[in-house]
Amino acid sequence: MLSPSKRWGNEQLPGQFMKGPNMQTMSTKNDIHIRNDTVYRYYEDTDTLSIYLAKASSGVVRYCKEANDYILVSYDDDDKIVSVEIYGASELLCCHLFDTSETIDNKPQLSLYPVCYEDRDELEVFLNDFKPSTFQETEDKDIF
Repeated sequence: MLSPSKRWGNEQLPGQFMKGPNMQTMSTKNDIHIRNDTVYRYYEDTDTLSIYLAKASSGVVRYCKEANDYILVSYDDDDKIVSVEIYGASELLCCHLFDTSETIDNKPQLSLYPVCYEDRDELEVFLNDFKPSTFQETEDKDIF
């Protein structure tokens, strides 16, 4: 087992964790885009993974809502998501946050893969570079 000092610290996670082809926003025939402009940070002192969907500056965040006990979502004046905070990330996520590509505790390495569906105005962020083969539809507007 690696020591906590081997986890990524407060600096932005390196580009190797973003697995979009050629690190560019790519379009497909179905208006699906690979995003590379999302910023991710892991804060070891609070065990929080932050996903920033817009450049943070003073006054951007208008309000925040708790999606559940582990997730806080911040919104701008237009009710668009600015950031997502995942608390207890090392225990909650299906991937590990260590600086190694090895599997640890049966968890793969963090490998962020954001995909934007423009026709539905949705962004999906996968944490270990694969897309599940099945989905469950829901009427709950707070599930994304």
